[in-house]
Amino acid sequence: MPAVATQQLATIADLDMGPATSAMRQALVMYTDADKNTYLRRASGIVLAAYAKRMPRTAGASFTLSAWGDFTISLVVVIARWMMISERGFNPNIPADKVIRDRYDDVTKILDEIVDIENKSPRIDPDAVGAPDADDEGPLAFSEGGPRDESDYYPTGKHRTRGCC
Repeated sequence: MPAVATQQLATIADLDMGPATSAMRQALVMYTDADKNTYLRRASGIVLAAYAKRMPRTAGASFTLSAWGDFTISLVVVIARWMMISERGFNPNIPADKVIRDRYDDVTKILDEIVDIENKSPRIDPDAVGAPDADDEGPLAFSEGGPRDESDYYPTGKHRTRGCC
């Protein structure tokens, strides 16, 4: 058991969405609810890792979301389904397995866009909000960096080059 449980961004109901007779639902029937939750947490970790590149946290702090929408849930579900199907045995000749793989490939491209900091308009969940950590609203958040850059300059505006007066 990990020291910190990864925030789960989707539920079993999201994973099992669709008619009971669908190939997807039938493919996952062999998994227990505990197993499904484990895969959903693992998939959530992959999505959270990508989002953390866009909404950085303090080094060593766990990244969590305080809010997210259907876009994030769908990313998690597609990843979890692929992990489950690939573990039970992916068969490229079964149309349902091929669709799951194709959707996973699409999600991988989306996550790559999110992680690419140079991409100024990634497809990221418009409803996703990172949970603030202790430094987000502290006194340093106001004074470090940005146009004021107060932490790097003396009050006179000269750049500090040495540790002396």
